[in-house]
Amino acid sequence: IYLFLREALNNAIKYAQASNIDVDLVAREGRVRLQVKDDGVGFNVPRALLSGNGLRNLKERADRLGGELDIASGSGGGTLIRLQAPVA
Repeated sequence: IYLFLREALNNAIKYAQASNIDVDLVAREGRVRLQVKDDGVGFNVPRALLSGNGLRNLKERADRLGGELDIASGSGGGTLIRLQAPVA
């Protein structure tokens, strides 16, 4: 989970041109939800998944945790990256 958070924050800091980055972590009932949201420039998600390693790394980390990765972004609309996974 730490490596997932580090990658998500690194991507936001490096590429988003954001003024704000919000991190939300909730653990309850054997599950964890981690969200990283920024107010940056946004991007085309399908295109970004095909190029570069950052989002691909997030997907691989989510899979290793047995979790689900959701990415919502749009041009000028910021980005939301959400991980939901079971915790041991």
